[in-house]
Amino acid sequence: MTESKFIFLLKTFKKSELRRFKEFLASPYFNKRTYLIVFFDYIAAVYPNFSDKKIAKEVVFKKLYPNQLYDDKQMRYLMNYTLKAAEQFLGQQKIDRLSLKDNYILEALVDRKLEKHAKRYFEKIADDQEEIQEKSINYYYAKYKLADTANKHFNNQDLRKDNLNLNLKLAAENLDLFYFYYKLKYSCEMVNRQKVFSTKYALAFTNLMY
Repeated sequence: MTESKFIFLLKTFKKSELRRFKEFLASPYFNKRTYLIVFFDYIAAVYPNFSDKKIAKEVVFKKLYPNQLYDDKQMRYLMNYTLKAAEQFLGQQKIDRLSLKDNYILEALVDRKLEKHAKRYFEKIADDQEEIQEKSINYYYAKYKLADTANKHFNNQDLRKDNLNLNLKLAAENLDLFYFYYKLKYSCEMVNRQKVFSTKYALAFTNLMY
Protein backbone atom coordinates (compact mmCIF):
# COMPACT_ATOMS: atom_id res chain seq x y z
CA MET A 1 0.00 0.00 0.00
CA THR A 2 3.00 2.31 0.46
CA GLU A 3 3.11 2.94 -3.30
CA SER A 4 -0.59 3.80 -3.55
CA LYS A 5 -1.82 7.28 -4.49
CA PHE A 6 -3.69 7.42 -1.19
CA ILE A 7 -0.53 7.02 0.90
CA PHE A 8 1.43 9.41 -1.30
CA LEU A 9 -1.28 12.01 -0.68
CA LEU A 10 -1.39 11.43 3.09
CA LYS A 11 2.39 11.90 3.29
CA THR A 12 1.83 15.53 2.31
CA PHE A 13 -0.63 16.12 5.17
CA LYS A 14 0.32 18.00 8.30
CA LYS A 15 -0.89 16.68 11.66
CA SER A 16 -3.46 19.45 11.83
CA GLU A 17 -4.77 18.41 8.40
CA LEU A 18 -5.08 14.80 9.55
CA ARG A 19 -7.28 15.95 12.42
CA ARG A 20 -9.43 18.08 10.15
CA PHE A 21 -9.70 15.30 7.60
CA LYS A 22 -11.04 12.97 10.29
CA GLU A 23 -13.66 15.61 11.15
CA PHE A 24 -14.43 15.85 7.44
CA LEU A 25 -14.97 12.08 7.23
CA ALA A 26 -17.17 12.19 10.33
CA SER A 27 -19.52 14.68 8.65
CA PRO A 28 -22.47 12.92 6.93
CA TYR A 29 -22.71 15.87 4.56
CA PHE A 30 -19.32 15.01 3.06
CA ASN A 31 -19.06 11.28 3.78
CA LYS A 32 -21.83 8.74 4.19
CA ARG A 33 -19.46 5.75 4.21
CA THR A 34 -18.80 5.67 7.95
CA TYR A 35 -16.55 2.63 7.64
CA LEU A 36 -13.94 4.87 6.00
CA ILE A 37 -13.38 6.50 9.41
CA VAL A 38 -12.22 3.18 10.91
CA PHE A 39 -9.92 2.58 7.95
CA PHE A 40 -8.48 6.08 8.17
CA ASP A 41 -7.96 5.81 11.94
CA TYR A 42 -5.75 2.78 11.43
CA ILE A 43 -3.73 4.42 8.66
CA ALA A 44 -3.38 7.71 10.57
CA ALA A 45 -2.00 5.80 13.56
CA VAL A 46 1.15 4.93 11.57
CA TYR A 47 1.65 8.48 10.21
CA PRO A 48 4.14 9.78 9.11
CA ASN A 49 6.37 6.74 8.46
CA PHE A 50 3.74 4.40 6.99
CA SER A 51 5.79 1.26 7.56
CA ASP A 52 5.49 -1.37 4.82
CA LYS A 53 4.70 -4.07 7.37
CA LYS A 54 2.04 -2.10 9.20
CA ILE A 55 0.13 -0.95 6.14
CA ALA A 56 0.43 -4.03 3.97
CA LYS A 57 -3.04 -4.54 2.53
CA GLU A 58 -3.43 -8.00 4.07
CA VAL A 59 -2.40 -6.69 7.51
CA VAL A 60 -4.79 -3.76 7.39
CA PHE A 61 -7.64 -5.92 6.16
CA LYS A 62 -7.16 -8.40 9.01
CA LYS A 63 -7.25 -5.55 11.54
CA LEU A 64 -10.46 -4.18 10.08
CA TYR A 65 -12.18 -7.50 9.33
CA PRO A 66 -10.66 -10.13 11.66
CA ASN A 67 -13.32 -12.74 10.82
CA GLN A 68 -13.13 -12.44 7.04
CA LEU A 69 -10.80 -13.86 4.39
CA TYR A 70 -8.72 -11.24 2.61
CA ASP A 71 -10.60 -9.57 -0.24
CA ASP A 72 -8.36 -7.47 -2.48
CA LYS A 73 -11.32 -5.90 -4.30
CA GLN A 74 -12.85 -4.71 -1.03
CA MET A 75 -9.47 -3.34 0.05
CA ARG A 76 -9.05 -1.41 -3.18
CA TYR A 77 -12.53 0.06 -2.75
CA LEU A 78 -11.57 1.27 0.73
CA MET A 79 -8.41 2.93 -0.54
CA ASN A 80 -10.11 4.51 -3.53
CA TYR A 81 -13.08 5.90 -1.58
CA THR A 82 -10.78 7.36 1.07
CA LEU A 83 -8.49 8.84 -1.57
CA LYS A 84 -11.44 10.59 -3.23
CA ALA A 85 -12.59 11.88 0.16
CA ALA A 86 -9.09 13.21 0.89
CA GLU A 87 -9.01 15.00 -2.47
CA GLN A 88 -12.42 16.52 -1.80
CA PHE A 89 -11.17 17.60 1.63
CA LEU A 90 -8.24 19.46 0.05
CA GLY A 91 -10.63 21.23 -2.30
CA GLN A 92 -12.89 22.17 0.59
CA GLN A 93 -9.94 23.62 2.49
CA LYS A 94 -9.20 25.86 -0.49
CA ILE A 95 -12.83 26.99 -0.63
CA ASP A 96 -12.85 27.75 3.11
CA ARG A 97 -9.81 29.99 2.70
CA LEU A 98 -11.12 31.87 -0.32
CA SER A 99 -11.92 35.52 0.21
CA LEU A 100 -14.79 34.99 -2.23
CA LYS A 101 -16.69 32.71 0.11
CA ASP A 102 -18.85 35.56 1.40
CA ASN A 103 -19.57 36.62 -2.18
CA TYR A 104 -20.99 33.20 -2.99
CA ILE A 105 -23.07 33.21 0.20
CA LEU A 106 -24.41 36.61 -0.82
CA GLU A 107 -25.22 35.35 -4.32
CA ALA A 108 -27.15 32.41 -2.84
CA LEU A 109 -29.12 34.77 -0.59
CA VAL A 110 -29.95 37.05 -3.53
CA ASP A 111 -31.03 34.03 -5.59
CA ARG A 112 -33.48 33.19 -2.79
CA LYS A 113 -34.61 36.82 -2.66
CA LEU A 114 -33.78 37.10 1.04
CA GLU A 115 -33.37 40.87 1.06
CA LYS A 116 -32.61 41.42 4.75
CA HIS A 117 -30.07 38.59 4.84
CA ALA A 118 -28.43 39.82 1.64
CA LYS A 119 -28.21 43.42 2.86
CA ARG A 120 -26.06 42.34 5.81
CA TYR A 121 -23.65 40.50 3.50
CA PHE A 122 -23.52 43.39 1.02
CA GLU A 123 -22.41 45.68 3.83
CA LYS A 124 -19.94 43.17 5.27
CA ILE A 125 -18.24 42.48 1.93
CA ALA A 126 -18.12 46.17 0.99
CA ASP A 127 -16.55 47.03 4.37
CA ASP A 128 -13.99 44.21 4.03
CA GLN A 129 -13.04 45.41 0.54
CA GLU A 130 -12.52 48.96 1.79
CA GLU A 131 -9.90 47.69 4.26
CA ILE A 132 -7.84 45.88 1.61
CA GLN A 133 -4.61 47.76 0.94
CA GLU A 134 -3.08 45.62 -1.83
CA LYS A 135 -5.23 45.56 -4.95
CA SER A 136 -4.52 42.04 -6.23
CA ILE A 137 -6.11 40.17 -9.14
CA ASN A 138 -8.59 38.51 -6.78
CA TYR A 139 -9.51 41.89 -5.33
CA TYR A 140 -10.90 43.05 -8.68
CA TYR A 141 -12.69 39.76 -9.24
CA ALA A 142 -14.31 40.08 -5.80
CA LYS A 143 -15.35 43.65 -6.66
CA TYR A 144 -16.82 42.39 -9.93
CA LYS A 145 -18.72 39.60 -8.13
CA LEU A 146 -20.17 42.05 -5.61
CA ALA A 147 -21.34 44.47 -8.32
CA ASP A 148 -22.66 41.61 -10.46
CA THR A 149 -24.68 40.24 -7.54
CA ALA A 150 -25.93 43.74 -6.71
CA ASN A 151 -27.14 44.04 -10.29
CA LYS A 152 -28.92 40.69 -10.00
CA HIS A 153 -30.54 41.92 -6.79
CA PHE A 154 -31.62 45.09 -8.63
CA ASN A 155 -33.25 42.98 -11.37
CA ASN A 156 -34.98 40.79 -8.78
CA GLN A 157 -36.58 43.88 -7.23
CA ASP A 158 -37.86 44.99 -10.64
CA LEU A 159 -36.74 48.55 -9.89
CA ARG A 160 -36.11 51.26 -12.45
CA LYS A 161 -34.05 53.83 -10.57
CA ASP A 162 -31.21 55.20 -12.69
CA ASN A 163 -28.77 55.52 -9.78
CA LEU A 164 -28.99 51.79 -9.12
CA ASN A 165 -27.65 51.11 -12.62
CA LEU A 166 -24.25 52.03 -11.18
CA ASN A 167 -23.85 48.36 -10.19
CA LEU A 168 -23.92 47.31 -13.83
CA LYS A 169 -21.16 49.81 -14.64
CA LEU A 170 -19.05 48.70 -11.66
CA ALA A 171 -19.43 45.05 -12.62
CA ALA A 172 -18.20 45.74 -16.16
CA GLU A 173 -15.28 47.92 -15.00
CA ASN A 174 -14.00 45.48 -12.39
CA LEU A 175 -14.37 42.52 -14.75
CA ASP A 176 -12.17 44.43 -17.22
CA LEU A 177 -9.56 45.09 -14.52
CA PHE A 178 -9.59 41.45 -13.44
CA TYR A 179 -9.17 40.29 -17.04
CA PHE A 180 -6.33 42.68 -17.89
CA TYR A 181 -4.47 41.86 -14.67
CA TYR A 182 -4.56 38.18 -15.62
CA LYS A 183 -3.71 38.98 -19.26
CA LEU A 184 -0.67 40.94 -18.13
CA LYS A 185 0.39 38.17 -15.75
CA TYR A 186 0.27 35.46 -18.42
CA SER A 187 1.83 37.70 -21.07
CA CYS A 188 4.83 38.30 -18.80
CA GLU A 189 5.09 34.58 -18.13
CA MET A 190 5.01 33.85 -21.88
CA VAL A 191 7.83 36.33 -22.46
CA ASN A 192 9.89 34.75 -19.67
CA ARG A 193 9.37 31.23 -20.97
CA GLN A 194 10.41 32.05 -24.50
CA LYS A 195 13.78 33.10 -23.07
CA VAL A 196 14.24 29.58 -21.71
CA PHE A 197 12.48 27.45 -24.33
CA SER A 198 12.53 27.77 -28.10
CA THR A 199 8.83 28.63 -28.16
CA LYS A 200 7.14 31.62 -29.75
CA TYR A 201 3.83 32.98 -28.51
CA ALA A 202 1.40 35.21 -30.38
CA LEU A 203 -0.09 37.67 -27.91
CA ALA A 204 -3.67 38.75 -28.54
CA PHE A 205 -4.34 42.50 -29.00
CA THR A 206 -0.80 43.06 -30.27
CA ASN A 207 1.01 42.74 -33.57
CA LEU A 208 4.05 41.33 -31.81
CA MET A 209 5.35 37.75 -31.86
CA TYR A 210 7.35 36.73 -28.81
